[in-house]
Amino acid sequence: MQRGYVVLVAAALWTATLGGCDSPKKTELPRILEEVKKLEDKVARAREGQSVDFDGDGFAEYTQSVAANGIRRVEIKNQDDKVRSTFTIWPDGSLLHTFSEYADGIVDFQEERTHGKTLKTYDTNRDGNFDRRVTFLPSDSPLFIRVIQEQLNNKNEWLSEESLQPTTLEWSTLPSPATQLLSYTPPSQAVPTPVAFTFGFHFIQNSENQKDGCTLEETEKLLGALADISQQSLGCLALTNPLMADVISNALSGEHTVNVYCGFESEPDFMALPTGRRAMAFARAGALQHGAWACNINTPCTLKFNRDFLHNTTLPPNEFQHALLHEFLHTLGFDVDNAENHNQTSDKVSSCARYCSGCAVYGTRTTPNPNADCAYCASTQGKKEMCGYQIAYPLGSPEGASPICGQAPSGQAFVCNQSHIMQYLYCDGSPANNMGGSWYCCEDCPVENTMAPCGDNSTINLCNEAPPACR
Repeated sequence: MQRGYVVLVAAALWTATLGGCDSPKKTELPRILEEVKKLEDKVARAREGQSVDFDGDGFAEYTQSVAANGIRRVEIKNQDDKVRSTFTIWPDGSLLHTFSEYADGIVDFQEERTHGKTLKTYDTNRDGNFDRRVTFLPSDSPLFIRVIQEQLNNKNEWLSEESLQPTTLEWSTLPSPATQLLSYTPPSQAVPTPVAFTFGFHFIQNSENQKDGCTLEETEKLLGALADISQQSLGCLALTNPLMADVISNALSGEHTVNVYCGFESEPDFMALPTGRRAMAFARAGALQHGAWACNINTPCTLKFNRDFLHNTTLPPNEFQHALLHEFLHTLGFDVDNAENHNQTSDKVSSCARYCSGCAVYGTRTTPNPNADCAYCASTQGKKEMCGYQIAYPLGSPEGASPICGQAPSGQAFVCNQSHIMQYLYCDGSPANNMGGSWYCCEDCPVENTMAPCGDNSTINLCNEAPPACR
């Protein structure tokens, strides 16, 4: 890695973009390049086999090693120094990833990518046995991917359901850069001098022959977004959804190449925007056989950003962070089996990208709710509760039976005519217990009520208080 190139590109971007010493933006780009440089240094140390703190929590959790046969192994540990994720990557791009939410030896999630197939398996009950699996295979149509979902029932039988999911794929003729994985070449230079970083973002230049490439201004915004992801989003995800944090950390270590464009020079009809809708960006994978969005290792992915979005001067910087994080998560294979929820911006990718980008709000089809995003992104009930909760006391009967409220002189027992139950909900509306509610009090008893009278039954809503990442 030639460090001098970093100075060259910094000087060129400073002059070309900022317009001299009097520009009000003159401090922004050096900050961006400084943060990108920090990430570059982390990646270089990781690839040398050193332990690295990718998510910025003060704990060096990431290590990787390469065997003589070229097989790369990565371990990500939690703060108790117990292994949470392992990645095994073969030279042909095959991958095996295991993930344990609590780093307790139980594999909650496993992903295998090999020979054109992606298999994801889950232990949803945390009993040491996989009970859900999703397989992604090529289909006869290039616009769709075959998805086979299987669930283990209580008779230990696999129930299977097969469907076609639309892809957002685009064939790319651009060769993968052999050495420069994140590069930017100022077009003002007579002889282009690329600057190479050791993790996988390659900004395609705007030129007469490449009109959907990125300009200096657009590149500055996206470099800032990348710096903010490494500085802010990774730490947020490590606390909220560590599986996503682990996968992004591994990808940033250089296992993926992502070619970034800033426009659409020739857009296929099936990717055209609906009338009146401004899309932030589109994620494009470079090979059909690896899922609707998932980008195979050693296969270049393509991200194309809507130029109107990048030039929207009313948006704060964290919205560009939000867009890049959202699309990067897609290239890494998240939520490819949940297209309907994604269309409603209510899937985990949409929620996690908004929440872990400083609680962004753009690209939401309903009223933005950071608490709901926090809860939907959260991977465990304990993490959901950090986002807030709601307690309601509606009229009803727990488990179909009302409590005994009193007795007649003959000793006959009477049940409540009306009883309140307590419903404890997370901010995404999901119940916090499996029963859906527990008995709270008796509102109306046909005889003298021997129970304590009902008090204040008004709803307690703590989902209006800012969740952790929004404070």
